[in-house]
Amino acid sequence: SVTCNSYYSILRGHLNNGNREQIYPLLNSFLKDYGLVEPMVQKILACYLCLKDVNGAIRFLGKTMDNSSTVTFLTSILKILIKEGRALDAYRLVTETQDNLPVMYADYAIVIDGLCKGGYLNKALDLCALVEKKGMNLNIVVYISIINGLCHEGHLIETFRLLDSLEKLNLVPSEITFATVIYALCREGFLLDAEHVFSKMVLKGFQPKVQVYNSLLDGISKFGQLEKAFELLNDMETKYIEPDSLTISAVINCYCQKGDMHGALEFYYKFKRKDMSPDFFGFLYFIRGLCTKGRMEEARSVLREMLQSKNVVELINIVNKEVDTESISDFLGTLCEQGRVQEAVTVLNEIVCILFPVQRLSTYNQGSLKQQKIYEWKDEPKSSSIVPSSCKSGLNLGSCDDKDVRNLSTDNGGYMTRSQLHGFDFYYSRIAALCAKGELQKANQSVKEFLSDLTESMN
Repeated sequence: SVTCNSYYSILRGHLNNGNREQIYPLLNSFLKDYGLVEPMVQKILACYLCLKDVNGAIRFLGKTMDNSSTVTFLTSILKILIKEGRALDAYRLVTETQDNLPVMYADYAIVIDGLCKGGYLNKALDLCALVEKKGMNLNIVVYISIINGLCHEGHLIETFRLLDSLEKLNLVPSEITFATVIYALCREGFLLDAEHVFSKMVLKGFQPKVQVYNSLLDGISKFGQLEKAFELLNDMETKYIEPDSLTISAVINCYCQKGDMHGALEFYYKFKRKDMSPDFFGFLYFIRGLCTKGRMEEARSVLREMLQSKNVVELINIVNKEVDTESISDFLGTLCEQGRVQEAVTVLNEIVCILFPVQRLSTYNQGSLKQQKIYEWKDEPKSSSIVPSSCKSGLNLGSCDDKDVRNLSTDNGGYMTRSQLHGFDFYYSRIAALCAKGELQKANQSVKEFLSDLTESMN
């Protein structure tokens, strides 16, 4: 017969790998051969129920508490629940059984991170309070999860408060966290705050990557601040950071906002000689700017080069699949050869509306755009600790746990919707990268995800 240890090892392997269809018959045999009093049986059965039916798992654990010293959660079970988008189930498990079962700090950290990524910020803060109530100090990993969650759900002021508090605790956010905060700020036009966080990032010893510079350049380009743009470009050059298509696009848009089409052409051809070109939006900014100045032949020339860009054509082809129409690229080519550039621009604008109904082009022509600062950075008395849960009333997160985080409104306090934060740049950069790698099926899936996100945010 199969030994108890063999049963346990095989079943644990299936649980870790998520092979649930192979677990049930083997678990039945394990239970028949060794009985429910066997601690290993209890542990495997508890883990199986955690994945299959959390309510059943909690009831089972409640009945076996007197003999549950060996029934501990496998960290891998919590990871599987989080991966499956069941962060609330993981939360219930650790909160409703933690008085009787030994839950480790790492388990709490995994669940807090899953809750933050799932948009359940209030639950994450409650769990932080529970951890501290048990005498455990929150480490930088948990703080980073909270900051990223706040940032992605648009709670920027609260993000800043937590960043400030970390400095007082001599804790340093990760490079990715700094980049996430900078991105969110630039996306909403809070450049002064973004520059402050960028300075903090550099002072902490991090070397910002091209994506961070692109976020700043993208924000700067909305205001046509060429001097600042070239300061960043020079900084990139001194640090041997290679610009990419998004970098080029942002600077071209900066020139267009200033109305300096001669400078834009020089910049464009400088990088063209290096076999580097703008992305889809960079070309569109450029063509629109040239048309505005009446430089139609130059606009036509840039349009022709745009239609020869592999990444642009692949992006346009995604629209072809979505709307099931004749070749848009061929149609644009015909318009270009006939000199009907304005009509081609109209078609390109329609492509933007199909792919990205809430997109960044709409913000580039609003004369009301102003640089804003939403947080007063100042030194405050050093505190021994910051407890996210105790700040909950100040965070004013509302009913985020009801999954209505997608409907948070933008106001003067700096809040933004998830669809606004992820509405263009998050998906566009992903789609452009996938197209560049030739992974068109994944790119198409990303488009569908964005459209689904947008639909939910509007309901």
